Amino acid sequence: MAGLLLDAAEAGTDPFAAVDALVAFGTDALSEEHRARLTELGERDRRVVRSGLDGTVEITDEQLRARVRAAVRGE
Repeated sequence: MAGLLLDAAEAGTDPFAAVDALVAFGTDALSEEHRARLTELGERDRRVVRSGLDGTVEITDEQLRARVRAAVRGE
């Protein structure tokens, strides 16, 4: 399940819902591979959020990255 949720988040397919589901299941239970993918999602240069209202894409993308980084830290 974690792999499918990460696929959805990485593809930008409702990434907030995918990350929230990963958090709900518990990020401490992720495999090393899945944890590495989640960490990369929060740190990569390429945008996850690619569409939205003009001027909000960057803000929304950074909010997602902050959410992912908090999840990796267990917050």
